[in-house]
Amino acid sequence: MGLSSWLKDLFGRTQEQQGGRTPAREKTRPQPSSSEQDGKLASYISDAPVLARDQDRFDRWRFAERIADTIASREDASSIVIAVYGAWGTGKTTVLNFIDHCLQQCPGVLAVRFNPWTFGDQRQLLISFFNSLAAALGSSLTSGKEKAGQLIRDYGSIAAGISVSVGPVGVSAGDTFKRVGEKLSTVELAELRKRIEKVLEDRRLRVVVMMDDIDRMDKSEIQLVFKLIKLTADFKYTAYLLAFDDEMVAAALSEKYACEGGGRSFLEKIVQVPLRLPAADPLALRRLCFEGVEQALQCSGVELGDKQKRQFVYQFQSGLEVWLNTPRMAKQYGNALLFSVPLVKGEVDPVEFMLVEGLRVLNPILYRFVRDNPAILLCHWTRDGRLHDKENDRAREALDCMREAMSPDEAKATTALLRAMFPRLEGIFSNTTYGSQWDETWAKEQRIASGRYFSRYFTYAVARDDVADREIAAFLDGAESGDVPSLVKELKRLCGTERAGSLVSKLSKREGELSPESCAKLARAMAGVGEVFPRPQSMFPFVETFSQAAILVANLVKAIPPVQRLTAAEGVVADGIPLAFAVESLKWMGTRAKRDDAESALSEAEMEELAKTIVPRIRQYAQNGPVYVRNPRDAAGLLHAWADLGSSEEVSQYLKDTLESDPGNAAQLAGR
Repeated sequence: MGLSSWLKDLFGRTQEQQGGRTPAREKTRPQPSSSEQDGKLASYISDAPVLARDQDRFDRWRFAERIADTIASREDASSIVIAVYGAWGTGKTTVLNFIDHCLQQCPGVLAVRFNPWTFGDQRQLLISFFNSLAAALGSSLTSGKEKAGQLIRDYGSIAAGISVSVGPVGVSAGDTFKRVGEKLSTVELAELRKRIEKVLEDRRLRVVVMMDDIDRMDKSEIQLVFKLIKLTADFKYTAYLLAFDDEMVAAALSEKYACEGGGRSFLEKIVQVPLRLPAADPLALRRLCFEGVEQALQCSGVELGDKQKRQFVYQFQSGLEVWLNTPRMAKQYGNALLFSVPLVKGEVDPVEFMLVEGLRVLNPILYRFVRDNPAILLCHWTRDGRLHDKENDRAREALDCMREAMSPDEAKATTALLRAMFPRLEGIFSNTTYGSQWDETWAKEQRIASGRYFSRYFTYAVARDDVADREIAAFLDGAESGDVPSLVKELKRLCGTERAGSLVSKLSKREGELSPESCAKLARAMAGVGEVFPRPQSMFPFVETFSQAAILVANLVKAIPPVQRLTAAEGVVADGIPLAFAVESLKWMGTRAKRDDAESALSEAEMEELAKTIVPRIRQYAQNGPVYVRNPRDAAGLLHAWADLGSSEEVSQYLKDTLESDPGNAAQLAGR
């Protein structure tokens, strides 16, 4: 069952509960655009406003129909200005489309869509406005002594300070002033207005001018648009229908009309009927949002188990839904997931990643707080799982500061979401603690609470020095069927120049998942690429990748059944490159863990048997020149292994012979 279908079963209202209306989920969605992603056709949800009633997901049709009926049934000849207020993305343009559709069905009403974005200054604005009216009236009223279209053009010419012909504007400056003078000498502007209004009255025609996206313009342009409306809104038989964010427009008008009571007061003088766009039904918003989530998961091939679905639904409702306020947000969230989920498929916890992406779309400020404060959210803990008092205070102060700017519901949602994603924050709110042992658990689960995985949730990529979990999984799958040479080749590719440490660390965490046969092949392959494991100079060399890789080889050998273990170990010792890596691996195979119940990978008898392989390799290597001259770094380890597993007397004689053959070697041996 899909996620949105599953959600519908939990929260959806039946058709009977909606009074026989079709549930929002059943309605036709806008036609999406498409692109190829992750090998499948990924359809992005279009943010374009819808046009038809059957696309109405948020019950706005009746609201639009009521506005259209009110305008069409007016008997008063005076003009009226109606405004639909709403924030960006709430669906204002869709409502205007619905109103336009309804007005087209009303006799005696002419709806004109005017785009105020097409002008550069006040003169061009007036020309564009009146030319739009003229074109609409000219095609609507084709008979009569008075040509309405030409009257409107003449009026606009005078109002703008220029004269234009029936065609496009295109006159010289000198001709302009001459023709303006002629117009003003033959008819007063007021008389021309009366003639226009008389044409509309005789034809029983009411003109409705519709303007949208006013709030997307810059401040000076918004001021010009409302100056136009103020100058022209007193035409009889006309109505203005505007859609904009009143907060943004009022702020823009305040700079110019502060002395008149501010932008809000100016709006109240211009707009006779202010209407607030009805809020979208939360359930319909949720459905639209989860349809986008389901589509993103299907296109990326990510499958959630029932437990994960429940987790996502619960955490989305308790931690994100408070910020899901507009249809645009719901669409943007689905489109964001459609793009980003394939980028991190198999590399992060999918539920937590979708929650983080939800923050990015729905609450960018909180998203940036999470992204920029891993030290606070991941916390520094003592070994017993308790938070240091200083860190406790720091984390609490940061969270309190973040929540102070929020409403109570938003603060509650923030707390719920962060506690779910970052379990160690529980130490701030309760006595629950998570010790250091949880770090490995969270890393295995690819959670954002793991320091190893935190950055992936924000970079959409695996770090240069990290190995993708998908590559690790593919490599281990290949270990089951591949041979040692192919594994050696793949290990070299995976290590690259910077990723060996990450590779060894991740393979160590998954060694228990391998079959004995795979363990044997991987141990041999690891021994064959020992030169790719870096070992910088360090006070604690055993924590460096070189030794960690040798420990992994020893653990792989230990996972092989005892009857086959010696054979696998012999392959490691015989093929290990460089020789120092074969020696290092052999040492760890013979090392007993500190726990009393833990045994080494090999018995003493098996170690003695392996000595027959490693000692001749060291002896042969030593015959090509003094070890301490050729390889000062590994000399001590090789000579000690020769002495421990072979003969200390032989090693002493080797050193004596090399010094006697060249006394100058003494200085190099001493400086080793």
